[in-house]
Amino acid sequence: MKARVFFIIITALSLSVARPQIFRAQPVAAQKSSVDLGGFVKEVMIFKMDDGRSQLVMWLPYDFFAAASMTQTGKTAVAVDEELGFLKPYITMAVQNSTERPDGVSTYLNESEVRARAVLKLADGSEIRPLTVVPPKVSATLTALKTLISAEGDAGSANMHILVFPKDTARGTPIVDTTKKDALTLVLKSNGKFKETSFTWRTPFDAVNNVPDCPRCKAAMSSKWSYCPFDGQKLP
Repeated sequence: MKARVFFIIITALSLSVARPQIFRAQPVAAQKSSVDLGGFVKEVMIFKMDDGRSQLVMWLPYDFFAAASMTQTGKTAVAVDEELGFLKPYITMAVQNSTERPDGVSTYLNESEVRARAVLKLADGSEIRPLTVVPPKVSATLTALKTLISAEGDAGSANMHILVFPKDTARGTPIVDTTKKDALTLVLKSNGKFKETSFTWRTPFDAVNNVPDCPRCKAAMSSKWSYCPFDGQKLP
């Protein structure tokens, strides 16, 4: 179920951020993205289940929007930045909370209920709530994404809610730097139906980095690691 839901998100994301050009003066050589979107999903998706309650969260960083657009359109990173750079000042989350009844039917929290639960938790303990108003271009892009997801027609897709947070704190400090070893934590607070649950992501993303194997044991490594977990070798 979760794999299907996020396949839908990948497809919808690719379509919603694509801006096909019908007319071109001359053919332009396209530089296709080498990013494995399926692998990227594994890094940004977190699924938790407890006592018949399922919580799916997918962080959609700008890196993911860019990779999806490059894969869909074949455009260069520079061209994609020119078109989608307006998304950079925001942190976007797709959240779905469901409860399975004894008869097998799933019920879902609506957008207001999900929004009321969600905060980004910073290292100093402070919290940032999702924005209630976002700029028109951001809203239009995410509305298109939501519409494409909902078009699948099932209750799960219709109840995949998209939340937008600012990228920076009130002091102008980035909440997370995806180019460095960093972390981002979303907390869904208790609401009587679900208990408080934390979701933490680590960066940088392996999907957009060429990570060399361990120089000693040659095992595949992660850009998030400083040492090989198998032989303790310090990584470059």
